[in-house]
Amino acid sequence: MTRIPAHRNDIATVLLGATTQPPWSNLGCWPADAAPGNRSDGSAADNNGDSEYDRACRRLALRHAEAVSLHADDRLLDLGCGPGASLRLWQEAFGVRHMTALERRPACVTALRELSLPGLERVHQADFDRLPLPGDLPAAGADVAICVDAAY
Repeated sequence: MTRIPAHRNDIATVLLGATTQPPWSNLGCWPADAAPGNRSDGSAADNNGDSEYDRACRRLALRHAEAVSLHADDRLLDLGCGPGASLRLWQEAFGVRHMTALERRPACVTALRELSLPGLERVHQADFDRLPLPGDLPAAGADVAICVDAAY
């Protein structure tokens, strides 16, 4: 797997207890009783080896998907997707078969391509806050656009 160098806007996920690959890159959705520091070490792992941080990130990504009623046939555009943890989750949890990733960091783009994730049809390196969108994005269209890993 590609090592992703730190960027000035990155979250130091290892300090939050990140254990999954690809790593999460969002701040998570924390129930009051599961926030770091409310347990003995702040990063206790579950039976799958996932930390509290990993579970909080998964929870946030699932809430975004549920908010847009994500379905398997949707054409999903993930804006600022990082190394692809959310894309993997949505593919596994919802069976999404048509995904496009937009990410500005070259190392994350490389990591996304190395994932060989089923349904990941396009990976573009670009900033999503600048128009026009790159390449074939306007023509390909999307039913759903989600930005969970860059919304902080």
